[in-house]
Amino acid sequence: MVEAKVPLVTDEMAAVIANVRLAYIATVNADGTPNLSPKGSLKAVDGNRLAFANMASPGTVRNVSPNGPIEINVVDPLRRRGFRFKGQATISHDPNLLDLVAGALGPEYPVDGVVLIEVTNAVPVWSPVYDCTDQSEESVMDNFRAHYGY
Repeated sequence: MVEAKVPLVTDEMAAVIANVRLAYIATVNADGTPNLSPKGSLKAVDGNRLAFANMASPGTVRNVSPNGPIEINVVDPLRRRGFRFKGQATISHDPNLLDLVAGALGPEYPVDGVVLIEVTNAVPVWSPVYDCTDQSEESVMDNFRAHYGY
């Protein structure tokens, strides 16, 4: 009997990814230095995989080929909460993944496949404001709305 994999990417995590629409992708260059790249196309594929468009990503793609380590942070800037995902990345040209990740971008975006991440660890991240003060999430959001001029 094959045991089912426990999903690491929850519905809540997928919703934050969809709503925030900006993720920071960290990989390691061949010389050991960090490579950090913002991505606006991250999608939850299923309970254990994420993917983003390979678009203007030469350093990231070079660092993940083949099966390179990757870390992704998605944080709501107003809530000061989000998630950190770690895993192994590969490059895919699967048409279904391309449609999921890049289908809504439009033909003017030069997408050359997707970076597919097999998530090995997913944890929440939050600002110390929640640990160091008695502020509610709504209060934190109000403060940052004012800070950003919303």
